[in-house]
Amino acid sequence: GRYLDVAEQAGFARDLCPYHTAMLGCIDAPERDAYVERLFTPPDLIIGSNMPCESESKSFLYAVQKYNVPHYFLDAPLDLGGFEPSQRVVDYYAAGLHGLLSFLGEHGLKGDEGKLSEVVARSRAMARLWADIDELRKLRPTPMRLADAVIAMYLPIYCAGHPDGLAALQTIHAEVEQRAAGGPGMGDDERFRLLLLGIPPYYNLGLLSYPEAKGGVFVKGEVEYVMTGQSDVNMLDPERPLQSLARKVITDLPAPTYAVRLEVLRRTIREFHIDGIVAARKRGCRNFPAGFRLVKDMAAGEFGVPTTVFDLDGLDLREYNDVQAKSNLDAFVEALASR
Repeated sequence: GRYLDVAEQAGFARDLCPYHTAMLGCIDAPERDAYVERLFTPPDLIIGSNMPCESESKSFLYAVQKYNVPHYFLDAPLDLGGFEPSQRVVDYYAAGLHGLLSFLGEHGLKGDEGKLSEVVARSRAMARLWADIDELRKLRPTPMRLADAVIAMYLPIYCAGHPDGLAALQTIHAEVEQRAAGGPGMGDDERFRLLLLGIPPYYNLGLLSYPEAKGGVFVKGEVEYVMTGQSDVNMLDPERPLQSLARKVITDLPAPTYAVRLEVLRRTIREFHIDGIVAARKRGCRNFPAGFRLVKDMAAGEFGVPTTVFDLDGLDLREYNDVQAKSNLDAFVEALASR
């Protein structure tokens, strides 16, 4: 909350996304924690985008003004084609990636096409590993619960293509396979398999394990589909790195329309055998909560699966009420038990 307070004192509204507001607070803070100092070394270049979060297209400009360094904006177009975007849309984003490479080259960071192809190949391998892990997680009981998955998912997102990221994900894959075969970590059968919509509470991931005392287990989270390459795990092509990267970005959530989001979650409910959905409404987010009603109606109408929606910010601890959050989960699991 400290860096959020700093940003708000600088004039940023509390209704903005706390991830971006916290970053702005870190930039403005007169004194920073040691770990923040490591993350916020004054930049020489700044790269902004509107993917996966639209508000980044504005928040990054504050950093540009603060540091007065060269910057580049990578614009992601709206994908109206769903899983099959038009070639024009793909070409547009690929041109932006070409422009980014040129921008980096102008400032002494010349790219290597051979290395780029290697990175894309490793990124594809990581997308496939994550898909394999997901297949194992569909088992009952699940060998990997959501509290672990929302940490592990950062490997295929933020470490995509990195050798260490691939090695770490291979280790996780092997462990999940071992659990799925009946090894350590497998618990009793779940009474109720739960799906989380929205952003999980990263300041208290233990909350995701709280319903287990009453038989409710979070087996999957919508956030795991964001930029993990799951729209098509074979899409990335080392022979056409920029074109395939462009296609991956604009077909992964949250880029496509809500019709695609509904189809992804429809498949999730069916394949993960979901019994109930918990939608965490993050006040500063416009993307995830805007679709909650659509998902709720689809889940109830097509599968008879109920949804509960309540306020739960993913980052702002000042908004968190532990008693209320647990009470909401208790009431929902009890309602599932009474059906």
